[in-house]
Amino acid sequence: RKPREGEAPFPILIPSAGRSAFHEEAGLLDLSATMVSTAGEPVGFVQIVAVKPSEVELYRSSAPFFVVLELPKDEAVQHPLY
Repeated sequence: RKPREGEAPFPILIPSAGRSAFHEEAGLLDLSATMVSTAGEPVGFVQIVAVKPSEVELYRSSAPFFVVLELPKDEAVQHPLY
């Protein structure tokens, strides 16, 4: 569907690890204050944070303003950090 007036025309996808509100070095994941129109009005948006399976509950408990996407448990590709 086309975005309505006051809505972002795209979702925001953020990969994150070790940066939930419960981690020592929390990430700045609340984008509400930055998602504004040129007139300064709030813009509706969908924010998806992709996290490792072991961190899903920490991120879900962090805040209600984003969707948590659990990455696959099994490796789909060879990557030195995942």
